[in-house]
Amino acid sequence: MAEPDDQAPSAPGSSPPQGQSPAFWREGRAALRLVFQSPLVLPIACVLTFVASLQFLLEGPGLNSLDILSARQTRLWHMLVAFEPTLWLASLLSVFGDFKRNGAVWPGPGRERLAVVFYAVFLFTMALLPTIVPLLARPSFLPANVDALTEVPHLQAKMFVLNCLGSVVSVMLACGMLSVHIQLVGRPLRNPSSAEETATESLEREVLRYQQLRAQLKRCLGFAGTIISVSILTVSAFNNVLTQAAPPQPDVLPSMAAMSFGIYFTGFLAIVYLPASKTLSEVGEALAAQLVRRSPGARATWKQWSEEQQAVRTYLGLEGSALQELQQGLALLSPFVASLSALILGAAR
Repeated sequence: MAEPDDQAPSAPGSSPPQGQSPAFWREGRAALRLVFQSPLVLPIACVLTFVASLQFLLEGPGLNSLDILSARQTRLWHMLVAFEPTLWLASLLSVFGDFKRNGAVWPGPGRERLAVVFYAVFLFTMALLPTIVPLLARPSFLPANVDALTEVPHLQAKMFVLNCLGSVVSVMLACGMLSVHIQLVGRPLRNPSSAEETATESLEREVLRYQQLRAQLKRCLGFAGTIISVSILTVSAFNNVLTQAAPPQPDVLPSMAAMSFGIYFTGFLAIVYLPASKTLSEVGEALAAQLVRRSPGARATWKQWSEEQQAVRTYLGLEGSALQELQQGLALLSPFVASLSALILGAAR
């Protein structure tokens, strides 16, 4: 006679051990989807890009450049070069995230897109001029053993690829700022899109679009200024590497040349940003005039009307704080500040 426990049926709610593995993988896939749908994906992608850039640069012991206790100039230069693609990725993820969430902040009609393309060609040429002119004037300004001095195989080919990618990303960010100007000039204020939409609903939609365009302008300015500043510091660090490794070698980027680069690209950003900022302020003033009553009503005092006007202007970003103005000013002047840093480091060398 069989014992009571022999071949006892399993409990209805229990599952065999073999069924635990699929459940585990399902939970794992769900966890990965949660990670990639959250803001956590940005730091993860940036870290992976940084490590991959080091590997691309050095083709072998790339992680050795993370030895930050080393006093060698090449370590700092390697890390700066690897940090540039990380910035490019972060800026592209931010820009395309805006495009995915708010498609209305990008040019819609064909004439606006064509205008952005014309500006892109012009800006790409202007961004490459400081690189092309020195190459034409001094085609062989690097030593023959530059690969050994910098510990980077095929240095010139890799630098050409990275410079082209950096120029493309910078031009894309500049076009992001220009698209704000083009949209506001082409479509300053929209009329109701349908008969069912009231004037109030149309105005609310315009206010939302205005705030999205303002956020896009600030974000593109911040990323573009940071990318250009890091590029100037990277070239200055490269100059220090060659000077330390081969003292008779003339400077690749002398201190005054770094200052010239900073002034040039500060003007480059100013030409792109300031007209867009001026147009944005004008459209904001027009929106504020529509949102605020021209004069106080029968039951409103002048003080209440003034407070309402102040609140609307603050809500639209027309009354920025001193900290916000300082942040925008630093973002615009960041290439010049980076060139000053390169000048100070070159003088202290």
